[in-house]
Amino acid sequence: MENDLKTILDAVEENAAELIEFCREIVKIPSYSGKEEAVAKVIAKWMHEFEFDNVMTDELGSVIGFIEGNVGNDHLLLFDAHMDHVDVGRREVWDFEPFGAILKDNAIYGRGVVDMKGALASQIFAMGMVQRYGITPPTDLCMAAVVFEELHEGLAVKHIIENIGINPDCVVLGEPSNLNLSVGQRGRAEIELITKGKTSHGSMPELGKNAIYPMTLIINEIKKLNDTLTLKSHPLLGKGSVTIIDISSSPGGNVVPDKCRIVVDRRIIPGETEEVLINEMHDVLNTVKEQISDFEVSVRIIDEPVKFFTNKTLINHKFFPTWYFEPSIPLIQTTKTVLEKAVGQQVDVIKWLFSTDGVYTAGIANIPTIGFGPGEEEQAHTPNEHLTIDQLVKSAKGYAALALELFKK
Repeated sequence: MENDLKTILDAVEENAAELIEFCREIVKIPSYSGKEEAVAKVIAKWMHEFEFDNVMTDELGSVIGFIEGNVGNDHLLLFDAHMDHVDVGRREVWDFEPFGAILKDNAIYGRGVVDMKGALASQIFAMGMVQRYGITPPTDLCMAAVVFEELHEGLAVKHIIENIGINPDCVVLGEPSNLNLSVGQRGRAEIELITKGKTSHGSMPELGKNAIYPMTLIINEIKKLNDTLTLKSHPLLGKGSVTIIDISSSPGGNVVPDKCRIVVDRRIIPGETEEVLINEMHDVLNTVKEQISDFEVSVRIIDEPVKFFTNKTLINHKFFPTWYFEPSIPLIQTTKTVLEKAVGQQVDVIKWLFSTDGVYTAGIANIPTIGFGPGEEEQAHTPNEHLTIDQLVKSAKGYAALALELFKK
């Protein structure tokens, strides 16, 4: 097995140009959430070229590839990366074409290269090298290239695990970690608050009841709430937070609005359940009612319909649990050792600031989940997003090592 690992690590290095080509090809293809069909076809093509034992596309559009391990093995290692990316924003602030996959200064520039097509290419490439060089891994391997993660993390991988019937013993998430080992993240919830009033002509506001006015007081109390969340903290994940991410009112024009809606982004730490979050919002509303008693308001965690490019629609409940693993447990220590040997540098144990598919795999399904990927978190979603070739290649070595070493006997 030691010689097998060296063979694959050398193969990754020798075939690095192919990895770069692969990464650039998929970065050149726009794949916004819900519009991943074109890149999914290319992903499936590469899996077939690497002669995965089985390649399929599920009813949501995610591409899943399998490589069989040793006969009689009783483990499955799942690699997870998403195909979608966020919008490019204002193009005039980019120095490069967002979908040009330009090579400059030993880096690839383009939307989604860090979050997370670099890891997507590296995971598939690492498994492809294992297959191409005729090495049988100690465990079955599964690659999930998932859809719609940017807006609805956990939904597509949940569908794969629960509907295809795979039962992974461990999940490797490829989100950017700067080649460090992430062991968790805060959870999040999206909470909707709607105030209702009565319309009137804008010239006669006294005849109506403006739904915006009580909402301004609610917003102010939510801002205060964020300050109080600093009083409780988790030793690894830090404190929770709350902020307003959307506001709207209706109807428009010169009409006193009878409806005002806000969406609250609440980042959560262990122990903060849905009930805790809803009660928290009711406490906010009770404080506001001491100032304005006569207003109507509703509160809920959002249930949002999600339409995939396959025309399949699911409802997603937008509560995404916290997850983490203690750095001292054997899985984390073994993973750290394997990765350091593969990438030839120190691998620190970190947390992610953003949310990932781990909200389902670890937060709901209780599957051991680890995070390792190329690129810096700060590059995600930014203009001139770029990934160094060095990190791209090293991440492929890391994934290959995990495939061969994590469950070896």
